[in-house]
Amino acid sequence: MYMTGIKDEGEFDKFAQTLSLKGVGEKIKCPYLILAGEDDHLSPIEFTYDLLETVSSPKQLLLFEGADHGLGGAASAALGPNPATFLADWFKDRMDGKSIQTKHMKVDATGQVHESTFEEARKALSVPILV
Repeated sequence: MYMTGIKDEGEFDKFAQTLSLKGVGEKIKCPYLILAGEDDHLSPIEFTYDLLETVSSPKQLLLFEGADHGLGGAASAALGPNPATFLADWFKDRMDGKSIQTKHMKVDATGQVHESTFEEARKALSVPILV
């Protein structure tokens, strides 16, 4: 509510119902990267997977186990790839013309990065795949 400037809960709830990324993923034509916390309470991970299913360009997800929206405070973010450095390197590689492969990367609590397909990762989280 604070970020919208809406002070009335009913009015905010009505506004929140209008927020959607439906139709956005299909428009993405460039390489796409998301860094996300597995326990994000502002943008639940199932919404991230729903969006990524609609993106047909090469895409990557770096998912931090136990991390919330800001990625800080989780062991995965402290011990794994530094989110800011990873992002900067990823952009530099795109500017240098390096191509990417679609991949799902999950950083566990020990900082180890595990690669899998998006389908395998979503099954492991018990997040239903929408048809």
